[in-house]
Amino acid sequence: METKDIFLQSIPNVYIHEFLPYMENGIECNDQLLNVGFKTFTVGGTRWFVFKPTIHKRNWITNFLFPLYKQPYNNPDTDIRIHAGFLASYLSLRSEVHNVISMTRRSADYVFCGHSLGGALARLAAIDVQYNFGAHVSVYTAGAPNIGNKAFEDSFEKRIDHSHYYINDGDPVPVVPTQWMGYKRYIRTRLPKKYKWRFWLNHMPNIYIDNLKERDTSKEIL
Repeated sequence: METKDIFLQSIPNVYIHEFLPYMENGIECNDQLLNVGFKTFTVGGTRWFVFKPTIHKRNWITNFLFPLYKQPYNNPDTDIRIHAGFLASYLSLRSEVHNVISMTRRSADYVFCGHSLGGALARLAAIDVQYNFGAHVSVYTAGAPNIGNKAFEDSFEKRIDHSHYYINDGDPVPVVPTQWMGYKRYIRTRLPKKYKWRFWLNHMPNIYIDNLKERDTSKEIL
């Protein structure tokens, strides 16, 4: 799979292929150790950050570190707790995210998006950028898991201007980590189930793309 295809599959938008010319001229940042990364580009006056989905077995190891959620940035004075694997993955890219924001402060709006693991990292990046730069931020994800406790979700809801999250009915990823582990489930829009018995296939990016193409997202993705 080519790099551009990895990122294209992470954009939950019916006009997905219109981004290709912009993405080819964008900035790509990767952490080779954890196999995570993002690509950033500008469309009009909006700066987009698109995070890679789960594509490597190391990503699945990251995904299943959910019993070990931790305080963000070693801050002992907060009640917020975040999935340890997702936080470590985002921290490996955080300085690059901040560098891009610092270089592109002329951008009026920022959009963070991703599928699966990429969606989790997009949400962490969005709240980090809003908190540290006071930016106008939107977030769109597809098939993203739970990433934090109630305190995290309460803070996220207060800080993020606009967000929309999609899950395919039958996709097993968005239901983990579970609430009994201390994680808070956040409100998401359900899309049709494509597979009944091979339910794990409902998590595939191409199924999300097909579902979103069939849906009017004009009032959801601004």
